[in-house]
Amino acid sequence: MEEQRNTTSAGQGFGIAALVLGVIALLTAFIPCVGILALIPGILGIIFAIVALVQASQGHGAKALIITALVISILATSVSTVWVLMVSAPGMMMGTGLRNITKQFHMLQKSLEEMEEDLEDLGLDSTKNYHITIEKTIKVTGGDKEELLEELEGADTAAEARDTTGAGVE
Repeated sequence: MEEQRNTTSAGQGFGIAALVLGVIALLTAFIPCVGILALIPGILGIIFAIVALVQASQGHGAKALIITALVISILATSVSTVWVLMVSAPGMMMGTGLRNITKQFHMLQKSLEEMEEDLEDLGLDSTKNYHITIEKTIKVTGGDKEELLEELEGADTAAEARDTTGAGVE
């Protein structure tokens, strides 16, 4: 004798809703830049599938559709999560890089302003072009490293400024 199982439609409404949400989330998850939005129907699909699975278990309902909806919703949410990580991580790194570039630019601008002030202090016209040569001569004649370091730290830097037109600077 065969045993007949009485199955009910318990949980099937939530199961169908979970399946529809899971399919929408899965299709949306693979679209670049829009895939992040698949998190919403994906998570709702998981919740609906879990509710449907509980109802089907208590009411002896069919579970195949519900398990399929759960798997599809989990897959869609996973793909969407990968998109979130791929999009947000470089964005955060780029923001840090832009802040560093901005900081370097401001430091360069400040250095240029200081150089302009130094030229004015020397009595030079900051609107003219000048050629500035910085020379540093170090004579190494053997000896130990400590003496060489002291010589390097104490070495003077000579700077010669002249007008690019060839005229001397006073």
